[in-house]
Amino acid sequence: MTLDDFPHKQCAVNEHVFLLRTNKLATQFFLYFCLLDNSNRQKIHTLACGKAAQPGLNQNELKSVPIKIPNMEDIINFDITVTPIMKQIANNAKEKQKLAQLRDTLLPKLMSGEIDVSKV
Repeated sequence: MTLDDFPHKQCAVNEHVFLLRTNKLATQFFLYFCLLDNSNRQKIHTLACGKAAQPGLNQNELKSVPIKIPNMEDIINFDITVTPIMKQIANNAKEKQKLAQLRDTLLPKLMSGEIDVSKV
């Protein structure tokens, strides 16, 4: 699931963070939304919080969460529908970051009078 470097262009993983990739039975977007399902979120939360003072989840525990896989045609149709929406969400988030940076650069200059907009 690549969305033009969103949310991060680069990242690192260690023993506390792991990558979750699909096999040939599903796609990344399908898996992402399956894991967001309330039932699966509850199962994951229970696994993560039910064993120690410090909540955590390893790959084997996450892999133990059952996910119902429809036929590939339905998954492909799902991806065709969801991919443009997810790309738009990523583009909106990147635009939001750019606008926040622009605001943070311009606002002090406007407040100090360094930039005059009275004739605009």
